[in-house]
Amino acid sequence: MATRTRRGRSIWLLAALVAGLLVALPSSAGAGRFNIFSRLTRPARPSGPATVAANGARYRPSKVSGALARRLGGRSVMAVGRGGRQGKAYARDLGDTVEILFQPHASSFGHVLVRIGQQVYDMPNAMGARSQSFDSMLRWIHSPMYGFVFDSTPERVAELDRAFKSFIASRPAFSTMGSGPDGYSCAAFVTSVLASKAPELQIGLEVGATTFASGLFRAGSHQAVTLYGSAADQAGSESFRFERLD
Repeated sequence: MATRTRRGRSIWLLAALVAGLLVALPSSAGAGRFNIFSRLTRPARPSGPATVAANGARYRPSKVSGALARRLGGRSVMAVGRGGRQGKAYARDLGDTVEILFQPHASSFGHVLVRIGQQVYDMPNAMGARSQSFDSMLRWIHSPMYGFVFDSTPERVAELDRAFKSFIASRPAFSTMGSGPDGYSCAAFVTSVLASKAPELQIGLEVGATTFASGLFRAGSHQAVTLYGSAADQAGSESFRFERLD
């Protein structure tokens, strides 16, 4: 009899627990986004306009000099160390962003690339345009490189990714000072797509890599600047300068 009573109490307690949980769950259409295990799971990766702000502290250099902070004019600064491991995490965490990359020493004119989500597109020379993963590209970056990071949306990133893939498939020709359609400089290759497909970035067609990067540095609508290569190592130095841009 006692065993039967204990079993009855257990069943009653279980039923009460289940009923309480059902009452606690949201009843709105958005209730599917929540569950009783939410506190045990990893938070969703921020997306859209919140992406740069959400990841700024994670990639902020351990020390930022006053000279660097003044040059950035209040924008966030991030740094990615050399090698592919941190680059892979960075591209994943900022997968809903667009980033203009400038290499001041890649040629006598400098060089511009663009990161769309986790993929990088550029027109380096007469061999033509190319696509590569961000972390693969970063393995070869040792000299300074600067990234101008723009918040975007998953939909826009997907659209731009398709646009650059299509552009590369059309086999555009390279021209040092070309603005298309017969030939494109590295800057024109990047900006011709962004100007037509992402007007919210406020980027127009540009031909010169250094001229384009200088304009972004002074008056771009980006939310953050990321330092790569040797520039990432110098973030704490009071003698920090953006080469070819200062």
